[in-house]
Amino acid sequence: MLLYRILTVLVIAPLFFWVNLYASDAWFNLFWLALVALAAREWGGLLRWPPRRQWKYALINAGIAALGLLLLEYGLGGVAKSRLLFYILAAAALLWLFAVPYALYRYGRDQRLNLPDSLLAVAGSIMLLAFVWATVAIQRMIGGSGLLGLFIIVWCSDIGAYFAGRRFGKRKLAEKISPKKTVEGFLGGFLAAMLAAVVLSFCVKLPLSLCAFLPLTAVVVIYAAIGDLWESVLKRRAGIKDSSNILPGHGGILDRIDSWLSAMVLWAAGFLYANIF
Repeated sequence: MLLYRILTVLVIAPLFFWVNLYASDAWFNLFWLALVALAAREWGGLLRWPPRRQWKYALINAGIAALGLLLLEYGLGGVAKSRLLFYILAAAALLWLFAVPYALYRYGRDQRLNLPDSLLAVAGSIMLLAFVWATVAIQRMIGGSGLLGLFIIVWCSDIGAYFAGRRFGKRKLAEKISPKKTVEGFLGGFLAAMLAAVVLSFCVKLPLSLCAFLPLTAVVVIYAAIGDLWESVLKRRAGIKDSSNILPGHGGILDRIDSWLSAMVLWAAGFLYANIF
């Protein structure tokens, strides 16, 4: 298993860095459209749909995502484009800020997610579409290196949580959802992410001041953890361990981007708000 994990990283990491740092805008868009299509197929798997329906859902979401990118790239002027995208991402952010935490609370209390597949499918589309549009918007605003820095902040949160949890973890964070996660681990990840955010603010020109970027990042890190818990609930509902096995040793696409789904939307909404208002 460890060998598979290492080999997967050796293949995926160079591709990921190339896409974010050196690829043209067209290749950048295609990469994220392909990623969101694969993630949408896995979302259909979490709803226990048959493969044909999973791929149909994936293609529909990829098509909508592509049309949205074309509209934002070529169909609207600067201010109109920024305002439209902000309102779309703000709506998705409200889903993350309120609906998902409430669903997690209900699941922790009742051990059931009493939501129909149709509603979860719509929620999945909103989350995945907002994610890909937010990611592209951030890349256009602060460049590929800045976007990569934001991904690194989330990775630092995950890594810090892992090591702090192993060393100091005692109190369970959400035992009925993800038994291995601890309060101490979350705090360690939060601290690591905030330190990474300070470093990034000196390396990349951001559309926010440090005094605004750090509070926004604090909220992002909290909701990145909520994104992780949300996927855990969906996997428990489906009775599976990983969203797929497309990444040997790492599970599926959703298993790797669950924290990013909320993080990129909240960051992009914050950046756009600073540019517009």
